Amino acid sequence: MSAPSSTGRGTAAPSGERGTAPAEGRETHDWARLAATPEFERLHHSRRRFTLTGMAIQTGALIFVMGLYGFAPDAMWAMRA
Repeated sequence: MSAPSSTGRGTAAPSGERGTAPAEGRETHDWARLAATPEFERLHHSRRRFTLTGMAIQTGALIFVMGLYGFAPDAMWAMRA
């Protein structure tokens, strides 16, 4: 059973489309084969590196601001003005 979307219709495929061959002119992809390609692996690693770098910067900024709130609250009030 599918959950209704904001339009009130379900999100499941219409009856008759599940488990059937793709419609004529419609292409399917072998996702496992695509994921094993060197290009995809390079893309995946570069995106992971980008995400982890951004997360580390954001976490460091949060810790820095929380430290300022705890140890130098006057500095934080000066930044408000």
